[in-house]
Amino acid sequence: MLGMMKTKQSERKIGEEIILKKLDGVPLIAKSIGGALNGKLEPDHWMNISRRYEGGRPAPWMDTQSLSWLESLRLYACTSLEKLPLLWKLLCLKFLRLNHMKAIRSLGHHFSGQVTMQFPVLEELEFSDLPLWEEWNGANDYIWFPHLKSFKIKKCSNLKKIPNLPLSIEKLHMQNLELEALPRSYKCSNGFRTFGGFQMSLKSLQIYNCPGIVQIGSMEEDDNLLPSSLKELILGGILVEHKDLTCYLRDLTSLSNLFLYCSSGMESLPSANELEHLTALQYLSIWDEKLKTLSIQNKTACLSSEIEEWLLQCQESLEDLQLVRMTHLQLLPASLESFSSLKHLSISYALELKSLPRMPASLERLTISGCSAKLKKRCQKNIGLDWPNINRISHINIETDEEDKDEVC
Repeated sequence: MLGMMKTKQSERKIGEEIILKKLDGVPLIAKSIGGALNGKLEPDHWMNISRRYEGGRPAPWMDTQSLSWLESLRLYACTSLEKLPLLWKLLCLKFLRLNHMKAIRSLGHHFSGQVTMQFPVLEELEFSDLPLWEEWNGANDYIWFPHLKSFKIKKCSNLKKIPNLPLSIEKLHMQNLELEALPRSYKCSNGFRTFGGFQMSLKSLQIYNCPGIVQIGSMEEDDNLLPSSLKELILGGILVEHKDLTCYLRDLTSLSNLFLYCSSGMESLPSANELEHLTALQYLSIWDEKLKTLSIQNKTACLSSEIEEWLLQCQESLEDLQLVRMTHLQLLPASLESFSSLKHLSISYALELKSLPRMPASLERLTISGCSAKLKKRCQKNIGLDWPNINRISHINIETDEEDKDEVC
């Protein structure tokens, strides 16, 4: 038995040496499954490869036949490589990442009629910085990656179309693309596809700087444009109007993170009433240097530093600010004085608001409803402690909460 163990250990070392020799000593980040086939470790037992390559043609170690057990492949900084190996032959591949490939013009392959499903077990797919990529061969002709969970694609400015995506996908990130439309989703059964608009198992959707995309989902096909399973939504650099954004956010009761980078045509965001159904929302970020109207509703916390941060990003353009049902708001940011275009400020149901900071010189109307009697007393004309901070405003209307009126002196 001891002799047999020594023999197997020797075979493992010899097998590893053979692999390195066949790969011409190329340093790879890889690991084997540790098993033996017919008494010796074969090259196709490599499972993970992450490699930078500077050649113009596929290297010998890219031979897909010798890598048939490969589960993870990352090729990056292959700036001269013009043609990829036949990756679709890697039937065990679960993770594929292609980054910084400057010379690739087409991907995919025109397969024989017998091949209908590509990358049958692929779960994560990432493309980044393929500036010349124009064509995805067979995008409409085959069933692509039916078990895909994560698809990230960015900086592929010449690509116009990508294949349809399976209902299994949970993460879809697209950035700096010239796509003409979003992919449709499909359900695969017995080798056939059934399309279902844009209703996936999505948890994270990011679409940034994709000007060709003018609509998410189909108004005609879907009552709810985005699936209720969505937890993170990032939209920016696409042409979205107020009414469309309101539709996109409809029924997203699981949404916890919302990031909006507004398009140039959007002058206002949905009102607080239009967002009140987002009961799971924990992080909100809105950025637009030309935003004019903003309504914020936050029932569970005070005005956080994150909210103040993106408020500052539109301090020169914002004209109308509404703070609705800020039940735990105690202080307004002192930076409010720097909002040079602000004309209207409305605050409602902020019983814990203790005082008002110095207001911007541009402010014309201040409306506060549902505040405490103590705050109203601090704002009394000529005698209140906060009066010097608001005395330049032309129209001031401050009303206390009904239950708090008996405290007014």
